[in-house]
This record gives sequence, structure tokens and C-alpha cells, in this order.
Amino acid sequence: YKMFKSYVGFFTMHFYYRRVYILNTENIPTDCPLLVVANHQNSLNDAFGLLFSLKKRAARKIRAITRASIFANPVASRILEWVGLFPAFRLDYDGIDSLMNNANTFDETAEELLKNGTVIIYPEGRHQGKRWLGKFSHGYLKMLFQAAEKSNFERELFIMPSCNHYSSYFGLRKDMLIKFGTPISLKPYYELYQTKPRTAQRMVNEKVREQVSNLMLNIEDEENYDAIDYLRNTYGVKYAETKGYNPTLLPEKLLADKAFYKELESAKVDQPEAVQTIYDETHSFISKIKQLRIESINFDRKDSWLKILLQAIILVLLFPVCVLGYIIDSLIIIPARVLSRNVQDPMLKNAVQLILTLTITLPLSFIVGFFLVWKFVGSAIIGLVFALSIPLWGLFDYYYTLGVRQLLIKIRYKFLLKKHKLTNILTLKESIYEKLDNLFKLN
Repeated sequence: YKMFKSYVGFFTMHFYYRRVYILNTENIPTDCPLLVVANHQNSLNDAFGLLFSLKKRAARKIRAITRASIFANPVASRILEWVGLFPAFRLDYDGIDSLMNNANTFDETAEELLKNGTVIIYPEGRHQGKRWLGKFSHGYLKMLFQAAEKSNFERELFIMPSCNHYSSYFGLRKDMLIKFGTPISLKPYYELYQTKPRTAQRMVNEKVREQVSNLMLNIEDEENYDAIDYLRNTYGVKYAETKGYNPTLLPEKLLADKAFYKELESAKVDQPEAVQTIYDETHSFISKIKQLRIESINFDRKDSWLKILLQAIILVLLFPVCVLGYIIDSLIIIPARVLSRNVQDPMLKNAVQLILTLTITLPLSFIVGFFLVWKFVGSAIIGLVFALSIPLWGLFDYYYTLGVRQLLIKIRYKFLLKKHKLTNILTLKESIYEKLDNLFKLN
């Protein structure tokens, strides 16, 4: 298990992600029962992030509670249990009759906790796919108080609020942030729980949810979410730099985004029409650039034709290397995509492909690549070097494909600009930015 965990941890934390930030680990209590409660932003990637961040609690296998539907397959169920997952049956997913099955999970969780174990849970019940915090089910507190009851309320149990945050949900080499809050002891609520269990659960839940909300970027304005999310990634860079944050570092960008959204919410109270106009214009702007198949970054990067030509020449020269890379990595990429083709949720599909790659296609490609090269070249050492280089070929192909896509968008942007088809969009962008400058007094 430790070897498997190290293998998955290496590729997740050092290969799949470009940079990983783990903050406030000094707050994590040791040698006590600990339930880690987090927001749910990115399917299984959330669990991976926490699993490999809780090094101070890694003496025992860290457990996580996830939705029961993924345990439907008996073989998958055995593997998931071995990895350390417990099934949670939920009303929305599994129906009211299935809820009685949670008794086993509650018992197993209590046992694990009372051995000073660590359990991870997501009270929202499902990943949101957007940067907001959903409602918390109280089931996790019922489970935790039951564990305390099993110890005759003698053991002190702790809840550790935390948050997951990402520079982007999709694609390789993005940035991930795990941030821990302040541990909350359940002990002060034991007496109240014995007379008013629901009141105790509600009080603890409010404290936990408040901490998680304060740790993360919680955009509660769902109606204008797309506009706010777009603005924080575009105008928000200027805002961050003006306020003294470094927008290239995810922890600082998170703080800047939180401050940016807070100011927008405050301005919406005092100047609701002005802020809504900004949101409406931003929605229109997003729609227009989607129709033209360009990106917002094109408006800020003034790439010359010479620079574009040099990039095209480099990509053409590297094309034979890319083709070789695609042939090598087809053993990894294509099977994972085929096996996950029936998964409809794009975020879950992303996680399933990662799991399939790490557990099946990548190990098989190591073995096949090693033996093929050994057989045809006659050197086991060269075969081993080739096998170990396979993930690097995949990384090269990813960046190459990204470079081709960006080049085509740049060329398209240049032609649209030359044909004066971007005049209205550029005017709209200037209008939005000018209104934001006036709103935040950044002139």
C-alpha cells in the first residue's frame, strides 16, 4: 500500500500538477481522532490533494468517505476498500431505502477514528464544479458524535476544516492549493449533544462551514458567476498587482480574488445598477469571443507576426518528435479515454482518466516499452531508460498540442484584427475595464 501510495503521490503532486501549495499544516493535530472536512471542487482530485498533504497523519492509512455508487462493481469495491474508501449512501443518489446501509460506514468510521485515525469527508455530497460552497449535510456530525458516544464521551475528537483550490479544473500542469484552518474540538458540545443532539450538530456545522467558506473563494452570486469568474482571471490580475499581490502565485491570487469579489459584493449594495451593468457587459463579451473562437489572453498579449512565425517554425521542426511521442503515448492516452467514454460528468471523467492512467495504462506502457526496446535493441539498460522516459513524452506532447492550439488562435486573432472585426469587442472590453477602474478607484 505504501509503495502504491508513493507511486500515485509522485505522479499526482509532481507530474500532473505544476505546483502544489500546502498551507497551515502546523494546525493539524496529531495523536487524536481527526475528521478532515473540505469543500468539494474537483471530484477525486480533491481527495488526492488532501491524502498527500496530511503527512503528519500518515502513520495510519488515511480513509475517505465517498459516494456509494462507485462501489457498485464488486471488483472495484474491493480495490476502493483496499485504498481506504468508505461508501456513503445519500438520499439524492441512492434513494431513501439505501440510507440504512450507512450504519456500517458509521461503525467502521468510528472504529478508525477511535484508533487515532484520520477520515476525510465532503459534506456537500457532490463536487460543485464551480468556486462556491454548497449546502452541508449534517450526516458527518451524526457520525462523529456517534464515535464520541462509543467512547462514552471520554475521547476528544477534532474536526479540521480545509479547502481545495485550483488555478484550473482541467488539463495537466495546473496549480493546486490545499489550505487548512483551525481544528475544532467536539468535546465542548458533548453535554449539549446528550440532551439536544440536533442543536449541537447545527452549532458545530455552522462553525465548520464558516471556516471552510473563509478559507476558499466562495462566489455566492450564482446568477453572475460566469462574469465574476471571468473578471477575476482577467481584470483581476491588474487588481491583484495594484493591491500588492503576486497573481502568478496561487496562494496570493486566491487572497486577491477573495478581496476582489468582496469589493464587488460591497459595491453591489451601494451601486447595484452599475455593478449589474458590468456583469451584463462581461456576459456579452464572453459570448462574443466564444463565437469568434479567440481567448481573452489575445487582447493582452501583443504578439507580432515575427514572433508568431518563429513559433510556427519551431513547432514544424518539432513535429517529427511529436509524432513519435504520440505513437508512444497512444498506449497510455487512448485506452484511458476509451475506458472512460461512458462517464458523462466532465470533472469525474477527468478523475477517472487519471486513475486509469496511473493504475492500468501507465504501468502497462512501462512494461511493454521496456521489453520491446530490450528485445529489439538488446540492452536492458536502454529499455529501462526508454520506459522511464514515457511520461516525459506525454508531457512533451501535451505542451506541443497546447502550443499548436495557441498558435492557431493567435493567427485567427491577427486576421480578425486586420479585418476590423474586433472593433466592437475591443470597445466593450475598454468599457468594462474603465467601469471597474472607477468602481475600485484604480485610476
